[in-house]
Amino acid sequence: NLHFVLAYDRERVEQALGEAEGDGRAYLEKIVQVAYDIPKSREVDLSQELIDALNEALRHADVTGPFDEYGFGSILHGIILPLVGSVRDVRRYANALPVTLRVVGDEVALEDVLALEAIRVLLPEAFAVLADSAEALTTPHDQLGVTHRSSDPRAEETKAKIETFVRSGGDKEAVTRDARERLFLASLWTENNHYGSDWQKRWSKGRRVAHPRVLGFYLEKRLPE
Repeated sequence: NLHFVLAYDRERVEQALGEAEGDGRAYLEKIVQVAYDIPKSREVDLSQELIDALNEALRHADVTGPFDEYGFGSILHGIILPLVGSVRDVRRYANALPVTLRVVGDEVALEDVLALEAIRVLLPEAFAVLADSAEALTTPHDQLGVTHRSSDPRAEETKAKIETFVRSGGDKEAVTRDARERLFLASLWTENNHYGSDWQKRWSKGRRVAHPRVLGFYLEKRLPE
């Protein structure tokens, strides 16, 4: 009178059994008497789960940087939600926030922290490229655009690093592209969107990672000398 309840990915288990038993599905059917398929999480349910987890993490944060609610709405839908595919993703993301929020404190705008933490936890390949591309992403150019035959090799090198960060998203390139457009405004000079050096004071005051000092603090978790 003993019953076992198993939770597993049917396709993966059948494949693993097939390597040893020949027909993995037939072998599994001999063992499992009753099977129930768990439905996929609906997007609206995941969204609510994510919002609840964020609110819980922020409720315990002693101090955070300035928060732009309107800007966060765009970040939520353009960067964070596209990276969340399951409740497990929500938990992994939410579990990482308390320590980061405590270490970063009020030095970085909250919406930027939430966006970059989603990339760090759920898109680590892109986050690894971010550090190498940090200077390119946060250095404003007062001259618009760059042609393919530009005589300025530094401009071409900077553009290449920006594009490398965008491409690092792989099948999630829409996320890294959105992150560039919303977080690293200085890099938009390659698209003829002008955010020159006069914007740096505004980014510094708002503690946005568009400013190299703020991004540097987020990445290194310490202020410069």
